[in-house]
Formats: sequence, structure tokens, C-alpha cells
Amino acid sequence: MTLSTVLHGAWGLLLGRTLGRERVVFGSTVSGRAETTAGIEQIVGPMINTVPVPIAWSAGEPLDALFARLQDQQLAVLDHQHLGLVELARIAGVGELFDTIVVVENFAVTDDAGPEDGLPTAEWIDGTDAAHYPVALVVHPDERLRLKVTYDTGLVEEGFARRLVETMARFLEQFAENPAIPVAGLRVGAAPAVWRPLPDGDERTLSERTLSERTLSDRFAQVARAHADAVAVRDRHGELTYAGLDARSDALARRLAAHGVRPGSRVAVVLPRSADLIVAVLGVLKAGGCYVPIDPGSPAARIAYIVEDSAPECVLAVAETTHVLPAGGPAILMVDGPAGAAAPVHAGGHADADAYVIYTSGSTGRPKGVAVPHRAVTALFAGAAADFDFGPDDVWTLFHSYAFDFSVWEIWGPLLHGGRLVVVDQDVARDPERFRDMLARERVTVLNQTPSAFYSLIAADQQASSPLALRHVVFGGEALDLRSWRRGSTGTGTPPRGW
Repeated sequence: MTLSTVLHGAWGLLLGRTLGRERVVFGSTVSGRAETTAGIEQIVGPMINTVPVPIAWSAGEPLDALFARLQDQQLAVLDHQHLGLVELARIAGVGELFDTIVVVENFAVTDDAGPEDGLPTAEWIDGTDAAHYPVALVVHPDERLRLKVTYDTGLVEEGFARRLVETMARFLEQFAENPAIPVAGLRVGAAPAVWRPLPDGDERTLSERTLSERTLSDRFAQVARAHADAVAVRDRHGELTYAGLDARSDALARRLAAHGVRPGSRVAVVLPRSADLIVAVLGVLKAGGCYVPIDPGSPAARIAYIVEDSAPECVLAVAETTHVLPAGGPAILMVDGPAGAAAPVHAGGHADADAYVIYTSGSTGRPKGVAVPHRAVTALFAGAAADFDFGPDDVWTLFHSYAFDFSVWEIWGPLLHGGRLVVVDQDVARDPERFRDMLARERVTVLNQTPSAFYSLIAADQQASSPLALRHVVFGGEALDLRSWRRGSTGTGTPPRGW
């Protein structure tokens, strides 16, 4: 297997991890100097061409097998690398084929001894070129690889480009350590040290500076200390304070770590709507893992496919959900099992590490797992702070399935602000009258709804008299009919703010 194959394969995986896809296409610069070309030795000047490189994989596929398959694929089209992009786009019937490229430089750099003919030697070669694509990875092979990302500053931020280099280096390091590591096992955190001087003389590595950014579990720990005695989550069976939720999730994180969960490990969560679900999500993140939510009410084929495709280290379940899991799958850990020691787990973490993987509906084919890093969730709420004044007095509902991405907003909204999360039973969520009663009883202030669910709630509200405490209604998933919104004052006298 060539170094070029490994570099191209790692870049493809990095693009996939960034975009949440398992199939990508990027460009590759090739020399164009095939040995079979007549008179190639006498032709002066560059003959380079840029060709598309498609690559696809599954979460459980070993990297060495994936890269070997990629190399075979590229060797099979070697005789056609002279075709130009315009011609290839015409054949494919598309416009632009890709917007990132990989360039592996192939300069011959001599050793200190120099050649016997006395000609000058090159000890260091570099080049400067305009960015023809939004992002380009340039690699200089040497005793130690040099990685450089060039980018269009009008489209790409410096911090993002820097993280691409760090993550690419980390992927290569992990492949060198274990060529058979599965795709799902690649970690994005703890990148190798890359030194850059700062204007103020600070000579920390980029990794050290980036690690100062907080993960979701770090943020939660800070909130839990500040609001230890406040109620964090309530379900039909009872409630947990922030201190209690922190302790229970610490205990679960310890059990997960003992089972082998490490930074980058995936853990499937197959639980009913309950406080245990929130314990499980936090426990996985505290262990350094990435949670894969699976609704136990989903069809058996979907559950089996997600378990196989995501390749989790283990599955978190309770007695009433174990029967939905496929036979012969990964180990099952019971969330309500022995608690053990509750000391915090220091698994490390990185804001760019995956926090969760949610699978699409599969309406256009097989469901696809979309990996989302911690940074994306914290950035969501950082951006929302300009429009919302969420705080510890707010009460939120977990109304949607936790395998639906709207639930991310519902879960972390209260947990990152010291508020209270009320877990809505599925039978209550399906009954607008009972749900409306619950909103009044729990004094919910932040409601998150799809418009279709909200229209039913408006009808139920028109028959009710108890006041609601809603401050914000956040819509998502569908287009909103503003006429229906205006008709619904939701019992407050003054309509809450709708988003």
C-alpha cells in the first residue's frame, strides 16, 4: 500500500466525518507522466491533471481493508487519468465534481552528501499557489510528513482549516498505530503536537490550546456545581437534582470505562423516555464516548441496521428494551445495574470529538449516520444567546424522540443553563389535551414543537382554562403557517415568542 493511498484515504474519511457522510468525492492532482507515453523523457513542462477520487465505507470497516480497496480502485482507472475535468463532468452529467483536493508533492530531495556529478542539491522545497478550490491538502513526504492546508479565506475560517490539519495528523497517527482500526474507532481529539508561535510568545501546542475548549460533559459539570440542589430532570417516576444526575452519570461512566469505552468509542442507547435516558447520555460523554440514540419503538430492521452500521462498543438498555436488540450483537449494559463507585471519570475530551451519531429516516434509501461534535452543540447555544435569555428558572420538555435531532436542543437547553427538563411520556405526547395539562402543571416556559404538533395543541388550548407559563415556542422540522400561530395565544393572554 502506497503512502499516497493512505493520505487520500485519510482525507476522504476526514471529509466524511466533517460532513456526516459515508461517501465523498474529492480531487487529486496526478503527474500525467505515464511511462507508456511516447517520448515522455523529452517532453519538458508540467503535465499534471486533477481527477476525482470517490470513496465510500461503513462504520465497522477496517482502515487497511478500506485503503487497499481504494488503491485497487485508483489503479483500475490509471490509464484514464489524462481525461480533463470538463470531459469527466460532461460524462457524469454534473457541474462541479468536488470542492477539495489532495496534492502529494513528489520532489526528490537529496541527502547532505550530494550527487557525485557535483550539481547543486535541494534540501528543502516548498511552493506557493493560489487556492483554486475552497480547501486543498498539500503533503510533502520526507522523514517526517509535512501537512499544509490552503484555503479560500472568503469561505473557510482559519480555525477550521487548522482543525483539519490537526485531525488529519491524528487520523494518520492512529492508522500507523493500528492499521486494522475500524472507521468508527477513529478519534478526532488529542491531535499530535503541532507547534506554532503566538504573537504574545505563548508556545503551547495547538492541541493544548484547543483542549481548553469545553466538551458538553465539561459544561454540564460546571452547571451541576452551580445548581447542585436544583431539579435537573423529572419523569413520571420521580426527579433527579443536578447533584444526583451528576453522581449517577459518573457511576455509569465508570462502568462504561471498565467495559472498554474510550474516547471515540460509540455506545448505542436503547431506552424508553425517562430520567435514565439523560443519565445514559451524560454517562457516555463523561466516559469520552459518542452516543448513538436508537428509539426502542423503531422497526426491528432499522434497529438491527443501526446497531450493525454504527459498530458500538456496547449497548445501554433496561430490561424492557433488551428484547428489541438483534441477537449476537454487542454487549448489553443495564443502565439500572449496580452503581459502583461514583468518582468522576477523567477520560479527557475535545470539542471536536463526536458527541452523538443520529441516523436519518432512510426515506431515500438506507438510514445514514450523521456524526455531530461537541463544538456544534455548544456553538448552537452560544449563537442562540443573542436571541434567547435562557436561564435556571426555565422549564423545558423532552417531547420528541431522542433519536430525532430536535431532542438535542431539548436536552441540552436546560442542562447547559441550570434549568429543569421534564421528560414527556410517549402516550402524553400523543394526546394534545393531556400534554397541554402537563405544560400547565409543570409551568413549562420553553416549548419546542413541529408545527403540526403545535396546531393540535392550539385546538386543545382553546378548550382549557388553566394558564400557561410559556415564554418561548421554538419550531422546527416543517414550515410554519403563521395564521395558525397568530390564532394560538396558548393560554397566556400574551402569545409567547415564536422562533
